[in-house]
Amino acid sequence: MSITVMPLSKSKKNQKSKVLSIRLKEPQRRRVFDLGIINGTTLTTIQKSPYGGLKSYEIRGAIIAIRDEDAGKIIVKKIN
Repeated sequence: MSITVMPLSKSKKNQKSKVLSIRLKEPQRRRVFDLGIINGTTLTTIQKSPYGGLKSYEIRGAIIAIRDEDAGKIIVKKIN
């Protein structure tokens, strides 16, 4: 069994992921913490914006949008 580690921005639709690390600097780091995204959080990629640059994610029952630029600094592992 292989473990797929990647930036959150590379996740595909309906993919579940677990946060391994967050490499954002303040104030973005504080914003993702306030949204409940911390190490160990499980989230599901919902959809990509039709114009690009944003994806929506389901996190603890809420759906939020994160810019690809910020999601690229959130490291996750793919889970089933």
